[in-house]
Amino acid sequence: MKQICHVILAIICANITSLAKTEIGFSKSPSVVQASYHAEPGTNVGISISVLRQVFPNLTFTKSDYQGDHYYDGEDPSEGVTCMFTVKNNIVVEECMLVQDTNVFPLIWWRKICDKFYNDHTYRAVDIKPGHYKFYYSKFTIDLIYIEEGEHKTALCIYKLL
Repeated sequence: MKQICHVILAIICANITSLAKTEIGFSKSPSVVQASYHAEPGTNVGISISVLRQVFPNLTFTKSDYQGDHYYDGEDPSEGVTCMFTVKNNIVVEECMLVQDTNVFPLIWWRKICDKFYNDHTYRAVDIKPGHYKFYYSKFTIDLIYIEEGEHKTALCIYKLL
């Protein structure tokens, strides 16, 4: 179950670490840190539904609403990370990676992702609140959210097209 999560985390960390980070500027305010770098992280937001179907061959439609058409990766959620997508006008406008469990794995996953994005990525600004990091890039944002409700723990990584 956790093996796929560890593989995905390792791939994300390797990709993040391999990006060129040429820092241009850096300034701090109480809750927002601003920085500028040359490279930005890869994402599925902005790609067409046909390309998404190639990347996720088991992509499954779930519903349509005012936000667009909703899909999930079609994989067994108990295997670790579940990916969900919102598509509008045949373009992916939102991607969500979700990890849920009753043990500490979601918290560990969330902390590692937060650390990697904060330390290695090319954000233009970051807004930090308890359980929620929001990174701003040129064409999208990334929300990293952690929620505990009793014994249920959830970690989310949400990419949104601007």
